[in-house]
Amino acid sequence: MGAFFGLKRSGVAARALGFGVAVLLGVSACSGPPETPAQTSIPLGSPTPLASSPSSSPSGSPTDSPSPNNAYVPATSTSPAKNVPRPVLPALAKKKTFEGQKAFIKYWMETYNYAFDTGDGTLITQISDRGCVFCKATQDGAKKMYLDRKTWRIGGGATVTSIGQPTLVQPGISRFTIEVKDEPAQYFTASGPSSHYKPKIRKTASSYIWLEYSGGVWRTVDAGAKNA
Repeated sequence: MGAFFGLKRSGVAARALGFGVAVLLGVSACSGPPETPAQTSIPLGSPTPLASSPSSSPSGSPTDSPSPNNAYVPATSTSPAKNVPRPVLPALAKKKTFEGQKAFIKYWMETYNYAFDTGDGTLITQISDRGCVFCKATQDGAKKMYLDRKTWRIGGGATVTSIGQPTLVQPGISRFTIEVKDEPAQYFTASGPSSHYKPKIRKTASSYIWLEYSGGVWRTVDAGAKNA
């Protein structure tokens, strides 16, 4: 893969960090390519910090002790989820077809959810361009929430409900409009409700994702929120 800020990606570099991640990290959003309207922050699974959050981390930490038979155990107000299943890339997601693109986008969203359910954002970065601003922000945001602030969520999963036909914006790079449903979420620490993140309500929003086919697989160039 070429450098993200090279000539090839000059029109899609420094994408706005949609899906609420820009708010989470305090990062300023950058403008999109000429054909893309300025983007706005859309919460998508990632927690929104409380304005009055204290700077110190709450006491306690997520517990990752396995449950019997390594069965998945959903998060509760007293414990984070255990044995969260790792998303598996389906064979269809490797095909250079529209169906393959759709399968990849849905898998990519699963890796996004996995990051905020476990604090492990390596899966989403492994299937994304190294310059994907949104993907790196997801990895950093999940780590900050789960590992640094010892906070876990109940609910909050994001689901892709529709995927539009691709638009070629640069040679080899296609843009998709996707509809995403963001489920309600609550955030907890070992001490009780998180003082860093406020609860989220169910929302549906339109967003963009840019893909490139390289080395026999799809990769996310970047993603971001779309103006309403």
